[in-house]
Amino acid sequence: MNSRSLLPVLALSLLVFAGCTGDEGPRGPAGPAGPSATTVTFTLTNTDFSLFTTGQWMCDRAVPAITSEILTSGAVLPYFQFPGWYWLQMPYIYGNIRVYYGFNPGTVRFVYEDVSPSPLLNAAGTYKVVIVSGEIAATKLAGVDTRDYRAVKEALDLED
Repeated sequence: MNSRSLLPVLALSLLVFAGCTGDEGPRGPAGPAGPSATTVTFTLTNTDFSLFTTGQWMCDRAVPAITSEILTSGAVLPYFQFPGWYWLQMPYIYGNIRVYYGFNPGTVRFVYEDVSPSPLLNAAGTYKVVIVSGEIAATKLAGVDTRDYRAVKEALDLED
């Protein structure tokens, strides 16, 4: 078929389909909820921590976003920041100081430990927990260095 015989067919098709109007169809069903990430931040002082054993202090905080489903298929990413420092992922060990965590559904536990011969409590700082659904953990966090809070923040589009 040559290009001259196609021109009238294209022009007629354009006129037929451009003139189509009618009532708008029904609204489609809502799509599934997108995957979510939640950030919870605590500013803690030394008085928030209770002595557990010599040189080890603990602080429990309620975090309802940590569910059984998150523990089964998602991720809980804890970070802390001493005043004037940058975000550090837990567990963190520097010399005699250890900062780590534990969690159960609905609760996170921050632990500060000084294993020196004369332990001192110096746990004051900002503690952040990023709770990530399984779907997001498998997609948006794939290949992300989760030790780097800035990389996690960018990947998940988090706000501080």
